[in-house]
Amino acid sequence: MERKFDPMTGEPITQPTRRFDPMTGKPIEPEQPVQPVQPQQPVQPQQPVQPQQPYDMYAQYVPQKKSKKGLITGLVCGGVAVVAAVVFVILFATGVIFAKPAKKVENAFKATANDQGALAKALDLEELLGKSGAKEARVDFDIAEDMNTLQGTVALTTGGEIQELYAKVNGNMMGYAFDVDGKIQLTEEAILFGSSVLNDKILKLGLDKVPGGYLGTMVDEQRFNQLAEVLKSVYQSLKKSDIDSSDAYQTVHDWFYGLEFEKLDKKEFEIDGKDVSCGGYEFTISADDLEKLIDDFGFLKDEQFKLAFEQSAGMSLDNALAALRTVGDFKLQAYIYDGMLAALDLSIRDIGVTIEFQGGDYRTQNMVIAVANQTVFIKGSTEGDVETRSISYQDTEVFKYTYDAKSGDFVASMMDGDTEGSIELNIKRTSDSLTVSVVDLKENGASVFANGQKANISFGISACDDVKELDGTVVDLGTLDEEGFEELANLLKDNLMMKFPSLFYLIG
Repeated sequence: MERKFDPMTGEPITQPTRRFDPMTGKPIEPEQPVQPVQPQQPVQPQQPVQPQQPYDMYAQYVPQKKSKKGLITGLVCGGVAVVAAVVFVILFATGVIFAKPAKKVENAFKATANDQGALAKALDLEELLGKSGAKEARVDFDIAEDMNTLQGTVALTTGGEIQELYAKVNGNMMGYAFDVDGKIQLTEEAILFGSSVLNDKILKLGLDKVPGGYLGTMVDEQRFNQLAEVLKSVYQSLKKSDIDSSDAYQTVHDWFYGLEFEKLDKKEFEIDGKDVSCGGYEFTISADDLEKLIDDFGFLKDEQFKLAFEQSAGMSLDNALAALRTVGDFKLQAYIYDGMLAALDLSIRDIGVTIEFQGGDYRTQNMVIAVANQTVFIKGSTEGDVETRSISYQDTEVFKYTYDAKSGDFVASMMDGDTEGSIELNIKRTSDSLTVSVVDLKENGASVFANGQKANISFGISACDDVKELDGTVVDLGTLDEEGFEELANLLKDNLMMKFPSLFYLIG
């Protein structure tokens, strides 16, 4: 008989009939005979037994493939929970849920203002003005009547460290040609002026102290300080480009959130062609609330500001504020639907104003405005790129416009008795600029410009580079003596006579 050897040790196998577990090395006991089972009750027929596969002693150690059904379900549930949490946080942060009434009303005003038609979106400067960096507001004109012509540009650049007003005008008047220009720059410490009539000289006046020299003998100290404070305030206002971050906006915002709001019963309004139920809030602005707002604007109590206001407005600031306080309480009811305004009801003394936003392609497309038993209807429609809106009063259409968002063509007409006046414009808008150009003015269909007449005027605002400081020889007006002023006056006179001779002809 052939002897068998252990493949691992090389030792002869003395018990060939005995088997060992290959994983643990322990002997496998012989199987005990199975005792027959006595049936307790009739056995139901069984399905045929499939032939048994050959025994594989390693089969019990082969890893079984686990089902991924539970893992996938867990991942889906977890993902849904994360999305729900994110949506909840967004809704909470934006004030859709658990928001204070002031937040809901503010959001409704903002959402309604943003849900506008093509023309309103083209003319909306909030996005452009809200961008950081310098911006230029510019007017170009070309006017002619017979032989008299006038062309020029006026531009205001703000938002940088230097604010600048630039003007350039040329043309022909009464047979005399002229060409003048000038730049005024405002910084935090000074105001500067440059022009071709000054050659390469730059006039400078500091704002931090009263001027000396010859100018100091002619300037009142108090008035100069008032002017300096106004110019510094203007500089800070022009330097800021983000409206929402301005001190004035934040002051009004905080004051508004301090008002008391009362929830209104639901009321039905027509929106998008159907009657819907709308909730709302009511708040009142009292004389005390106005007093608090005035107190919050601290600069309104500044004596220098008060004096500057009185000189420009012709009445004292205190009298103006006192008149405002006597107006009485303002009561405003704001009804909201789908996050936007459905209606506004304003009451001031015995005067009531109601505005219903009836929607359409956008919430403000169709509106009804009622004032003192008089009703104004605003209706609109949109076909492709063309937007049309009209205003009717006492069953008569008094104003209508069409605007083509693609070409920029705008035509508006207005009725005044039997006379119809119209204006044709071209309005072009990009992400960084807005340009409005006057094309024609008409009366009863005929242009108001006769042969030889024209008036091409365009207005634009756009992002631009920061202003560079004027380059030239700086003349400090705060230290210039009398002789220096005389030399400067003669220089201006000689250059103006060459550039604008008709001016001296007219004044003799």
